[in-house]
Amino acid sequence: MKSLFRRGFAALAAVAALGATAVSHAAPTNFSFDGSFTQSNDVQTFTFTANGSSSVRLITYSYAGGTQSNGNVVAAGGFDPILALFDATGQRVGENDDATSSSCGGFSVPTDAVSGRAWDTCLDLTLSAGVYTVSVMQFDNFSVGPKLSNGFRHDGNPNFLVGQCANGVFCDNAGFSRTSLWAFDILNVEGAQQNDVPEPGSLALAAIALAGLGGARRLRRKA
Repeated sequence: MKSLFRRGFAALAAVAALGATAVSHAAPTNFSFDGSFTQSNDVQTFTFTANGSSSVRLITYSYAGGTQSNGNVVAAGGFDPILALFDATGQRVGENDDATSSSCGGFSVPTDAVSGRAWDTCLDLTLSAGVYTVSVMQFDNFSVGPKLSNGFRHDGNPNFLVGQCANGVFCDNAGFSRTSLWAFDILNVEGAQQNDVPEPGSLALAAIALAGLGGARRLRRKA
C-alpha cells in the first residue's frame, strides 16, 4: 500500500509543483476525515491546498476523541497518532507526535480518560500558497525524511508492535491496547482530499485536480 504511494510520488510531486502556481486564494475551509487502519505500520495520506493567507491547522482526534469541525463526535480509544507534513517537492516541513500548546497555536488537545495521556497530535503552521501532503501514522512509525520518498520507520514491518502490548497491533507507549480508528481535521485550507493510495497515474491526476482547480473536491465541508 505504502510502496505504491512512494513509487508514484515523483509524478505527484512534479505535477503538484507545477500546479501550485494555480492556487486561487479562495476563502479557507475546514475538512474532516475518519477511518481505520488494518496493520500497525499503515500510513494514510492527504493532499491539501494552502492559500498562503491563513494559518493551517492539522489535528487528530484519534487518541482521546473530540468533536471534528463537521460536528462528528469521535469516541476516545484510537491509536497514538503521528503527523508528518511535506511540501509539493516532497520535502518534510513539519512532524509532530504529541501536541503541545506551541505546536497547536495555543490549543490543548484533550486527555484520554483511560491512559491519562494527551497523545493526539497537532501542527499549526503558516504555509506558503501551494499543494501539500500530510501523513497520519501510528507511534512510532515516524517519517524517515528528509523526503516523503524516503518512507517511514516501520515500512515492511506490519508487526512492529508484537510483544509490546496485549493486542500486538494497536497500542500506545504506556502499554494500553487501542483501536485501529483515526480521525483527522485539516483546517483553513482551500481544498483537501484523502488519498486512497491509488496507482501512480491516479495520484498525478489527483494532484492536477487539486492544484489546478483550487481543490474543487471538497470532502465533508463544514456547514
